[in-house]
Amino acid sequence: MQDNIIVKEFSVGYPFILPEPCCPLIELKNVVTTTLKRSDLISPAIQLSNKHDQSLHNYLLECKFIVDETEVLYERDLVNYNQLVVFEDEYKFLNFEECGSAPFLEVTNNVSSIRRMKTQEGLKNLQGDYFDPRLWIVAYLAEKPIGIILCEINKKNNHGTIVYISVIDSYQNKGIGKKLHLKALALLKEFGVCLKSDFCIRRT
Repeated sequence: MQDNIIVKEFSVGYPFILPEPCCPLIELKNVVTTTLKRSDLISPAIQLSNKHDQSLHNYLLECKFIVDETEVLYERDLVNYNQLVVFEDEYKFLNFEECGSAPFLEVTNNVSSIRRMKTQEGLKNLQGDYFDPRLWIVAYLAEKPIGIILCEINKKNNHGTIVYISVIDSYQNKGIGKKLHLKALALLKEFGVCLKSDFCIRRT
């Protein structure tokens, strides 16, 4: 760990680099240079936000990192959130505790834009300090897994984050993703949190 950077690695070869907003460019360069020299490296990820200096973003582009996920900064108080989302009877939802990893992998392997979560190791890499199996949800339509919702709650400040929402390619552009987003908000409200999201992940 550097002074302004935390590196988490829940699976070997999948380092997750988290610079503080005040992180200087030289410190990020040192960590990235060391990381890219690793012989066991599979897929590094770096999380930046619009609070980081633009020079850090530019440097990662120069290193051939690409923006894999982007979330807009917003914070919402869910205490008074009452928007109801209605799913047809053929929809069913199971959490990670109830169904395990298999249906999550079935979804991620049928989403062409996903590169990092197609294996057990990739999923495990996302199960960090705040992983709660009740907040990882698979959406089924007519018994077929067609989407996932991944949320987490920071127990230090009770902020909830929608980490990931995805729908398999053949069911995209049907409004399902928007409905899953509303379900994720309702899920976080059940746990009594406000929603906070602010990050941009760059991966090689």
